[in-house]
Amino acid sequence: MRSLRQTRLFVLFLFAITTGAQTAIAANPPNASAHKVALLPPPGAGQVWSLKQTSILLGDFEVLVSSSGLRAFCPRSGITFVARPPLWQPIGFSSRSRSIWYATTAQFHPADALMKSLSVFGGMPNVSNIPLHKRGRKVVHGLDCVDMSTDEKYSAAQLEQCNQGFISRMQARSAEYQGAQVAVPAPALNLLACIYGLPNGTTLPIFFRFINFNHGVKLVLMTEKCLVVTPGKDWLNLPTDYKRVNTFQELQMDAGAKSGVENLF
Repeated sequence: MRSLRQTRLFVLFLFAITTGAQTAIAANPPNASAHKVALLPPPGAGQVWSLKQTSILLGDFEVLVSSSGLRAFCPRSGITFVARPPLWQPIGFSSRSRSIWYATTAQFHPADALMKSLSVFGGMPNVSNIPLHKRGRKVVHGLDCVDMSTDEKYSAAQLEQCNQGFISRMQARSAEYQGAQVAVPAPALNLLACIYGLPNGTTLPIFFRFINFNHGVKLVLMTEKCLVVTPGKDWLNLPTDYKRVNTFQELQMDAGAKSGVENLF
């Protein structure tokens, strides 16, 4: 009975994140240029990078990040991820389920599990292991970005796998990534990559898309805005009265979602 209940919860979870997750976002990175343009000044004392981003899986995110910490808030789900130096332990909490998840770095892959589940149905490949190679630089939203993509060898290997029926036509044929080179510790950058399901790297994730064998362009991450701001003093605070849970799936299931699952079956 418990196993069936968990299955039902996860079915609703997949339904919730896949309906409406692919909001209307452009097929190309906005404000991207290979020409010299004004760069944003780096954050000063007490300031942070502030980004408004959209994940294909989890929706919009409001991100604050610096060497002092990371905070990524998803308004649609009510989930916030926080990490602080020196350990950079990822912690997620939900204002809807009033629960909190103290994850280890090894456990913290919110997007990967979703991508793998959707990949079973041919809808979304797991892109976190796609190999990327530097091809140049771009300025995106005032940030100096490394421009990366897959190479011809990867595309040829994927095509062969597709032709032999080992992978579906929804899998990635090629991919493109832009990441900003900013003075943010690597653990914070890797946690952001895990939130979005991207390959780990040493840059601040700004843009990622792939093209499948049906010539469909899938935007995994899009950045709408980047600013330098002074956050509130409590920007890294955690709630003190939330129930502890053990998985990301438990974290995002509020009372309304659980009730909805029961009504579906």
